[in-house]
Amino acid sequence: EQEQTRATTADVGAPAAWAQGLTGRGIRIAVLDTGLDPSHQDLDDLDFRRWSTPLNPPKLVDARNFVGGGCQPLAGATDGHGHGTHVAGIATGTGEGTPLSSDDGRYVGIAPDAELAVGKVLSDAGVGLNSDLIAALEWAAMPAGSSACAIGAQVVNLSLGSDSRPTRLNTGADVDLVSLTLNRLAVRYGTLFVAAAGNSGPFLGSVLEAPGAAAQALSVAASAKDWDVNHDDTLSGDTCAGYQHPPSPANDCSAGIGTQRSSVSAFSSRGPSSDVWLRPDLSAPGYNIVSTQAATGGALAQNDVNAGTRLDPLYATATGTSMAAPAAAGSAALVLQGYRDRHGSSPSG
Repeated sequence: EQEQTRATTADVGAPAAWAQGLTGRGIRIAVLDTGLDPSHQDLDDLDFRRWSTPLNPPKLVDARNFVGGGCQPLAGATDGHGHGTHVAGIATGTGEGTPLSSDDGRYVGIAPDAELAVGKVLSDAGVGLNSDLIAALEWAAMPAGSSACAIGAQVVNLSLGSDSRPTRLNTGADVDLVSLTLNRLAVRYGTLFVAAAGNSGPFLGSVLEAPGAAAQALSVAASAKDWDVNHDDTLSGDTCAGYQHPPSPANDCSAGIGTQRSSVSAFSSRGPSSDVWLRPDLSAPGYNIVSTQAATGGALAQNDVNAGTRLDPLYATATGTSMAAPAAAGSAALVLQGYRDRHGSSPSG
């Protein structure tokens, strides 16, 4: 109970949805990023509560490598950066953790029963080509079975950004090829593309990256978790993020709970993205987020200096709109499952 209060799941209302049986079951989320550590306990098929029965499909339904062109199967330990594994855990992690019962569900993702598809579009250094990203967008959105490279995800998470100058982007026309492709795929297949707004704040008009500025993308800014703003015992082990609290010897919340409300983080990019498109569309927790750590993900692990996770080999703390986007993607999976349960089909139009 306390752990969930201090987690992203509490901010997006996930526990209440879980209580109604809405856990993302039957929804497929594609994560286009640096890859995945498929051996992590929170992302494999061995969680006895969910994925080990013979009648259940595998959690990881497909993994492809688009780096350098092509659509090749992604096998083995394939996230040498760690960013993709961290993002995938926020959206779909089962929270299995260690065999200790006290650890079960401590760092659970928003939609733990959602299926996961992974497209590696960034190298282990965290860089990539737009052409590879466009191929992965098509793979993620096109109905499974329609080609040898198609997975038919209902929700696609894009915790990345492609530099495009304002003369090509933010014109109201989305003439850069990444945004244009995303827009057409979203309309044709009804795919929800959830994209990080970027970390170029706090200046207005700083949403300058595709696909976060695309007209059909759900653009997500970052904020601190409600608990973290006014409490000192945060999930990451860091001090409180707010300044509106009782005076204390240090800049923390050790003297008592504060009264500051959560707001968009200073680093988070802000719109508008043109005279037409307001950005971001919404904000989600993206400050000091604890999630799955890849065993081979050196870059993300080396940046984890937070007291609560820096010595934990399974989990890491990271900050950015990259962490906010999968919180929104997982939330969308819960909403979509609820719609299907109520109406017997997916929404159209």
